[in-house]
Amino acid sequence: MIQSNKRTIAFIGASGNQGSGVVSSLLSSTSFNVVAISSNPSSTKPQTLLVDHAKENEEGRFKLVQGDLNSQGSIEKALEGCYGLFASFAMTAKEGEEDQESPEVKQGKMLVDVAKVSRTRAFQFVFATSLILWLLCRSVESGISYIARSLVLTS
Repeated sequence: MIQSNKRTIAFIGASGNQGSGVVSSLLSSTSFNVVAISSNPSSTKPQTLLVDHAKENEEGRFKLVQGDLNSQGSIEKALEGCYGLFASFAMTAKEGEEDQESPEVKQGKMLVDVAKVSRTRAFQFVFATSLILWLLCRSVESGISYIARSLVLTS
């Protein structure tokens, strides 16, 4: 169970190469709680992340939950009570595929919509440039704070 007296950052891509380092940094140098969202929490990388942060998990500062970027309901559930969202995942669009048709753009749109509904107050995307620009416009229209280059977290 996550400590309720501290702000919580949800993290999509927490078990990836970039994500695991960001999670470690958040837990070691801030007072934020971290919810790592994984499509398959029982797979090797998320379980390694859980082992690496067993102490923080016991303290209620770290939690691993299931969330599928193709299921809005599962992401809504994973973001309940979270102050911020950090999303980092690879682009897999095929050459010639229109940006609006790529799975990442669809998932990015859904994340912006879910963040708005769940009242997420800080939002960081790590994506390809064209997607960042589109999501920046979408975020502004939705009224969500978006910081294009970096997210500075203070408790």
